[in-house]
Amino acid sequence: MFWLFCSSLLFAQHCKHHLVGQVRNTEDEPLPFSYMLIANTQEVLQADSLGQFHYHHLCNGQYSVHVSSVGYQTAVFELIMPQKDPILYVLKPDSTQNQLSVEVKASFRQTFPLASEQIKGYDIDKKSGQPLAEMLSGMNGVTALTTGATIQKPVIHGLHSSRVLILNYGVRHEAQQWGSEHAPEIDPSQAQKITVLKGASALRYGGDAIAGVVLVAPPPMPQNSRLGGFLSAGAASNGRMGTTILQLQKASARIKGLSWRIHGSAKRSGNLNTPKYFLGNTGLSEKNISFALNKAGKKHQTEVFYSLFNTQIGILSSAHIGNLTDLKEAINRLQPLDTAQFSYKINNPRQDVTHHFLKLSNRANLKKGQLETVYAFQLNQRQEYDKHRPRGSSPASFARPSVDLELFTHLWEAVFIPKISQKYKNWYLQTGLQSWLQYNFAMGRQSIVPDYWQYNHAAFVSTRYVYDNWEVEAGLRWDMRRVRTFQSKNDSSFSYNLFYQKPIGNLVVKRSLQQLGYIALSYSRAWRPPTMNELFSDGVHHGSAAYEKGDVNLKVEQAHNMSLDCALQKGKLSLNVSCFWNNIQNFVYLKPTFPAVLTIRGAFPAFAHTQTNAIMRGVDAEIGIEHNEWHYRIQGAYLKVTEQSTGNYLVGIMPNQLSHQMTYTKEREGKKLCMLSGSIKQTLVAAQNLVPPNSDYAAPPAAFMLLEADLGCFFWVGHQEFKLNLSVQNMLNTTYRNYMNRLRYYADETGRNICLRLKVPF
Repeated sequence: MFWLFCSSLLFAQHCKHHLVGQVRNTEDEPLPFSYMLIANTQEVLQADSLGQFHYHHLCNGQYSVHVSSVGYQTAVFELIMPQKDPILYVLKPDSTQNQLSVEVKASFRQTFPLASEQIKGYDIDKKSGQPLAEMLSGMNGVTALTTGATIQKPVIHGLHSSRVLILNYGVRHEAQQWGSEHAPEIDPSQAQKITVLKGASALRYGGDAIAGVVLVAPPPMPQNSRLGGFLSAGAASNGRMGTTILQLQKASARIKGLSWRIHGSAKRSGNLNTPKYFLGNTGLSEKNISFALNKAGKKHQTEVFYSLFNTQIGILSSAHIGNLTDLKEAINRLQPLDTAQFSYKINNPRQDVTHHFLKLSNRANLKKGQLETVYAFQLNQRQEYDKHRPRGSSPASFARPSVDLELFTHLWEAVFIPKISQKYKNWYLQTGLQSWLQYNFAMGRQSIVPDYWQYNHAAFVSTRYVYDNWEVEAGLRWDMRRVRTFQSKNDSSFSYNLFYQKPIGNLVVKRSLQQLGYIALSYSRAWRPPTMNELFSDGVHHGSAAYEKGDVNLKVEQAHNMSLDCALQKGKLSLNVSCFWNNIQNFVYLKPTFPAVLTIRGAFPAFAHTQTNAIMRGVDAEIGIEHNEWHYRIQGAYLKVTEQSTGNYLVGIMPNQLSHQMTYTKEREGKKLCMLSGSIKQTLVAAQNLVPPNSDYAAPPAAFMLLEADLGCFFWVGHQEFKLNLSVQNMLNTTYRNYMNRLRYYADETGRNICLRLKVPF
């Protein structure tokens, strides 16, 4: 009764129609990465490498759609929904003056993205101010690994860190992302959509993406010469956080094809609170800015992009203990002794992180196909500060970072998509070369990882063949990595020369069930060389309040991944199921070791990077039911990880969880009335009992249930649109601890958080 009562109070603009199609030219060739602007909603779609696009949840009515591609005429046409059949859009070269011709062909078969999910548009807006991992955690099979209350990174099928490749603006994000307390230095508010690719779909982007790939994609550049953009502001009760986002963009009226965009955001929060107390020194300050300049011509599209990400993060002060006795008591205590009051001040221990990102790219339409070349430069500067000043050191040393790392990355990439469909119908191909150079300098009092140079080279080819209702996709990739380290210890210097190389591949066979959906079987082989911290760590990791020990003898991880994916929809019932089985040889994980370690910086739990052969089995499932104005969705994620030889469980594995969401939907047309959107969701997280006994410093926490709600309103004042969103997280103010939080030894998770956001597009 309570469930139905809450749901009936919420309204949502939930539209059910799907638009599927492809953009091709007059020679019946697909136009990769074409753009579609739906003027009514100001949402922009970008086709994939085959010119195909998918759009979901369109309402009844008439839409004005703009279609564009480099070297072809931009055309405007009217679309009336519902549209059951896939649509073929034909663009003509820019040299002609004819308009776009539109044909509807039922013979063009509907396709579905394999093992992928995405969030975009309003789903991103209503989570603005949250980190990237938190935005993704609502996806099926995706959770977050947290360190305290402010540091998060995505987890896919129980795997995280260097096994999850993140592409920002189409480029590998390279930073000190190997540790659990190193969150991605990415501002998700500048993204139009964020896509998660799982399993075999990730081969194109990197051989080390064992779990999958996160694609953070910006909106396409503007084509209107009128100044546009948006202003967004938000506030949150927990931490008294405030966020401000401003985006300005415009196409040049004088220079054809020239456009620019500037995006800036700022965020600040103070000490967060649990249902019973404040968490000391958990404030955050973040400032970001980015700039993009694009020039599109008949045959070339050139773009320059630069972004600066800067954040200062406070680390939970109660996690840094002075001696072993106090450490043991702190782990067993229900509430920290040094609880604090609210403050915006960020003291030691803390992290200061700055990330520079520059990208130069060119996409050329050639006679033989399309060639895209990219150069990118990234500079990641990370400083970590102790809570305790080393004995005998001067007070001035307290202001200097104990860990000071600078990581430089140069990346080159060339991807070629040949025009082979003219000769071989239904066969598509792309190939590419990648190379990146890294060098890391450690300048602090403590070196978590050594100075090193790293050279990486890769080549890949991916092909896809479509015949009737069958699709076969296959790919091959070769990666090579050479690393040379420079270390000093006990007044002596020494170095390591490491070399890794291996070919990998994938195979996907998909059977289309026409309008009903598809079923697909995929296999991929991936590999991942051990990271620098897994090899050489030997000291305190301040962000996670742990002492970590590496092993220079670690071997390369080799993963054999198999999955069975099924997506079905019949009437008002939909089903999406992904079953996966991964055999990872030489799987590296962080294993607690005993006893804890006492250093001059305090007492810390000890962990060692350990290898074993692991078997990972899991299921992600989602069921959706629609009945008139009601919509119900239930999601479940099950994961079991064991050692191949003994069958024993491993520590640090994501617990199983179940969530369900109910909404009442009502479409409102026109601008006279306010359009409402809302949802209520319950998440159940099980206790992680599949761990070896006495294998951790604290037993896994109990299961817990969280309730959250969201209510949004779109309204107009004159001709100006406003988007207002109110959300409540942890509505019941539940006291709990999360097994996937490294600082669960010392404190509870945060309590109720009420967020209010306003976005003004213009």
